[in-house]
Amino acid sequence: MNSKSEANVNSSLIPIYGQVVVGAPGSGKTTFCNGMQQYLRLLGRNVWVINLDPANDFGIENYDAAWNVIEHVIHLRKVMEDLELGPNGGLVYCMEYLNNHAEEWIPNMKEAIFRSVNEEDSNHPYILFDLPGQSEVYTHGTAVSDLLQKLAKQLDLRLCVVQLVDATQCRSPPAFLSSTLLGLATMIRLELPTVSILSKTDLILQNEARDLLFGVDFFLDCRSLELLVDYLEGSGSNTED
Repeated sequence: MNSKSEANVNSSLIPIYGQVVVGAPGSGKTTFCNGMQQYLRLLGRNVWVINLDPANDFGIENYDAAWNVIEHVIHLRKVMEDLELGPNGGLVYCMEYLNNHAEEWIPNMKEAIFRSVNEEDSNHPYILFDLPGQSEVYTHGTAVSDLLQKLAKQLDLRLCVVQLVDATQCRSPPAFLSSTLLGLATMIRLELPTVSILSKTDLILQNEARDLLFGVDFFLDCRSLELLVDYLEGSGSNTED
């Protein structure tokens, strides 16, 4: 570790704040990280993205990453080839590997974060963690939650979860209910303060009256989801027992 990095690390008396970005594949996690990084930098924040998605081959080109798990630790494609696993099983293996070997790579990631800090910049870094979207890594084990706890301890992090829900799911009651249940399961697993965000709202707001059973505010509030039950496939107020 060079003297600059060592000095920065040793002077880290203030907690580092950040966001853990989760959501189903295609919900816009990488786009969110890019936009949030640009926005916060315009406000003068020292923001960096950490890619913890072993399957995110191309998305990292869209933001300024201080550290990339694919480059430094493990790559989903190689795991699938070497172990003959499918994409979901391979991703579960990757996250368990990251958790089991966290003591080996977290110090290197920590050094990379503080290496990115300018000597003249007195602001502590603000971190955006880009995580995988496949539900199996959250519902089939505790590797992700255990890993976040280790990161929080070693970097003295204060984290919240930003959970993205694709707004196009609002067009289908079963899909939206599935998304909300998956989001609830993820929130319970990660045990962190969570903010749920409808992403890609531009795709539904133009034809809101035509595409949605209820206005977009209904899906933002999520307080009367029982109203969707009558619209589920195979059920309804006219269905006889």
